[in-house]
Amino acid sequence: MDVDAEWIEKSDVPPSLSKKIKALKVCRNRCLVHATSDAALDIATPVLRMLFALLEHGGSLQAENEDELVYLLNTVGLS
Repeated sequence: MDVDAEWIEKSDVPPSLSKKIKALKVCRNRCLVHATSDAALDIATPVLRMLFALLEHGGSLQAENEDELVYLLNTVGLS
């Protein structure tokens, strides 16, 4: 575990970051709700692609562009 990792209090989280976190939780919960359905793979595939992109690009959906909440929701088909 990295002891130098920086954490902030929940009350100090900027509103834009809080919205992104909530959107990610919605996507995760949507996958969990449909986990046993026939459409589970169809629902989870774009979400997993988005999550991998976030990991790959250090929190952004694209390497060069600043992501926005609207783009995040469009990526998984929730808007």
